[in-house]
Amino acid sequence: MDPSRWFAVTGRERHSHSRFDNLGYPVRAIHTLEHVYIQNLAPDRWPAGDQYNDVDDGPTRALILDNRQREDMQHYFELAFGKRPAEELFDLKQDPFCMVNVSDKPEMAVVRDRLRQHLENILREQQDPRILGYGDIFEAYPRYMGMRKTLGGFVEKDAYNGNYLAKAAQAMRERGYGEAEISRMCQPKAGIVK
Repeated sequence: MDPSRWFAVTGRERHSHSRFDNLGYPVRAIHTLEHVYIQNLAPDRWPAGDQYNDVDDGPTRALILDNRQREDMQHYFELAFGKRPAEELFDLKQDPFCMVNVSDKPEMAVVRDRLRQHLENILREQQDPRILGYGDIFEAYPRYMGMRKTLGGFVEKDAYNGNYLAKAAQAMRERGYGEAEISRMCQPKAGIVK
């Protein structure tokens, strides 16, 4: 490991077919020894999936869901299944299990802003489509495992979602990308667009 490296960057798009239209839950984060800063790029979506489908069955899931109306369990329900704010910041020295979001604390503003800027600079360098404004490309990619038809929307296995390809292509045009680049990014392999 490079000793001058003081951070690690992570990201997530989708884990399973857990939302209407096969949408993911895009997240980008930067981790240091002292803090974790997270950007939830679609905070209107349920991170655990519609109907909590992105959480495997098990005793902890059952305990929390079965008792979520109890006052003493609501906090745990929100941590495990609730919608997340657009930004989260955790102080690992005070809160090593990342249970208390301090992103809105005035005394953490300098740390939050520094980590946000550093993360966004790295993502721009890496040409992350979410940061560059055409993140819908990620919603278009095919899934190669089973689909939950009960969630509705696009549920075609092994197929690109043409609606999101079109949205990504339009966003790229609006940002000045040339047609060759748009075609390279948004033209799926022949025969699998639905």
